[in-house]
Amino acid sequence: MKIWFFVLFLVFNLYVSGQTSEQKAYENAKKELAKINKKSLSAEALLNVYKSEIETENQYIEHLSSKIELLEDEQESLQAEYDELSKKLSAQRKQYADLLYFAYKTRHARQAAAYFWAAADYNSAYRRFIYVHFLADFIRASTQQIKSLADRVQLRQQEISENIKQVTELTEGRADKMIGLQEKISKQKNYTSTLSKQKKKLAAEVAEKKRKADALRKSVQKTIVSSSKTTSKQPNVKSNTAFSKLKGRLTPPVNGVITSTFGEHKHSVLEYVTTRNDGLEFTVSSESNVAVVADGVVATVLTIPGANTAIIVKHEDFYTVYSNMVKLNVKQGQTLKPGQLLGKVFYKSGAPDSGVFNFQIWHGNEKLNPQAWLTK
Repeated sequence: MKIWFFVLFLVFNLYVSGQTSEQKAYENAKKELAKINKKSLSAEALLNVYKSEIETENQYIEHLSSKIELLEDEQESLQAEYDELSKKLSAQRKQYADLLYFAYKTRHARQAAAYFWAAADYNSAYRRFIYVHFLADFIRASTQQIKSLADRVQLRQQEISENIKQVTELTEGRADKMIGLQEKISKQKNYTSTLSKQKKKLAAEVAEKKRKADALRKSVQKTIVSSSKTTSKQPNVKSNTAFSKLKGRLTPPVNGVITSTFGEHKHSVLEYVTTRNDGLEFTVSSESNVAVVADGVVATVLTIPGANTAIIVKHEDFYTVYSNMVKLNVKQGQTLKPGQLLGKVFYKSGAPDSGVFNFQIWHGNEKLNPQAWLTK
């Protein structure tokens, strides 16, 4: 029981430690989402922001539910140990009471002088001396054991009370978050309903976004093919594994909120439309700085019509792509260090794609999910 409780306690502490960073991530995401000027976004971008708000609340509610469940399991374990300690304490007290009663009944026999002089010989007197000391030591030890058990019982009572308090607070917090979530869902539904009446305009916006994404994709593929041909002429160049070791450790290139994830997504308003994201889409609240995520060389700087500038950085056989940028600080062929400033995210209130930044990772011709590469 003690070993099992210790393991549970250790796991719980590790879990809480991990969840603290999760709570910070939630608070940061909420703060960034709150800073976004929804009036400056396109319809598509605003839909993604609403979706991100709901996902952020959902994830945190799940985090609270997991924490409550773990606390309840811990409470069950504490209660079991408390019951076991209480039983031991009761048994110990009974044993102690019996011992005191025995000592009281034999009190005359234990009076030192009379007890020792009544012995038949020296050996008997010595045994009686040992017995008296043993009994006194045993009573003292029993007293200490009862005190120790009583302290442990009291400590478990306090832990159970604290545990119940935490569960209550978390449950109340979860209830508040669920109310807030329902409000966000209601806002999203109202906005979706409004957009449903403007499907033609929305479809045109989605088609334009697809055109820009296709143009960027073709440019990236062309750059990779061209770069691969150059590399293949160098017989001593080996595939670099340094970048592959950075998986899960890259700092996000921009300070913003992920509002569209990697892969294909069914459109929330246009039922017949599926959109595709080759990377991660961040929404920012200002003309934010963009930084390169690792050592590399600027392979090319592209201008996508209607989508500002994109930068492709080569990391041997890996490539990172940063798009919808302005005010560039780098040029083609330049060697970069991690965190070096590339430029800024395009931001102009009311303009298409304002505050929306796209980040991609390619390995050769294969598109990778950047979310798996970023720090949590």
